[in-house]
Amino acid sequence: MRTYKLTMSYDGAAFFGFQRQSDEKLPTVQGTLEQTFAELFGERITIHGAGRTDAGVHARAQVAHFASSREIPAERLMYALNRALPAALVISQIEDVNASFHARKSAIGKWYSYHIYNAQTPPALGHGYFTHVPLAMDAVLFSQALAKVVGHHQFEGFCGRGATVKTYDRTLYLAKLRTDGPWWHVDVVGDGFLRKMVRNLVGTAIDIALGRRALACVDEALATGDRSKAGPTAAPDGLIMEEVFYAQARLDACLAQLAAQDAETPGLAIF
Repeated sequence: MRTYKLTMSYDGAAFFGFQRQSDEKLPTVQGTLEQTFAELFGERITIHGAGRTDAGVHARAQVAHFASSREIPAERLMYALNRALPAALVISQIEDVNASFHARKSAIGKWYSYHIYNAQTPPALGHGYFTHVPLAMDAVLFSQALAKVVGHHQFEGFCGRGATVKTYDRTLYLAKLRTDGPWWHVDVVGDGFLRKMVRNLVGTAIDIALGRRALACVDEALATGDRSKAGPTAAPDGLIMEEVFYAQARLDACLAQLAAQDAETPGLAIF
């Protein structure tokens, strides 16, 4: 058996999330990759992703792995898959890895970004890659809300319903807001994330920045694990999985780069 590591980007609007659904007619990233491989090479494989992004959530560098009995050179495999996959799903790299590698279990950290357009009238281009908040928000309150979740916490109060996890303990290394005129860019880096956790954190920060909730609600949600203490779930449109980390040096470099950027540093190009 040969184990392959995939790095890919995708437009989440084209899929009903990463994970294969019971209704196989619904397009998912996992299902599309598995079906395409089977059609090309006549073998059924199982794709294991680093994270199960929800419907509408995008990825710039999602990671997955699979094992195959076929001896296919990585470059040839990437070329064949990209020719057959839909335009909304692109593989940027395929590597041969040790059989012990696991896209999720081997990961030591993940970086997500969330993008908001905070002005009365949104731009005509790029819908699906940002969330529009027409009312004025307080950037200081937004940043204070993010600062409260940095560190090791029990994040049950920010976990979406239906999650099946052994523990809600997670460590966030960084949660930071950067603004560029009406564009608000949120970067969140942690050792792992619960279901809809980033969207729940951002939705809470938006409510606080709009004056709809007190800043103390973050502390209450963390202390009690009560989901009702936190704010609503932000839309999936603005969320992008930016990178999955497997080497401490790369994680440290990313954290240093993000930490060095001031609050008004322009964000990443999102589309």
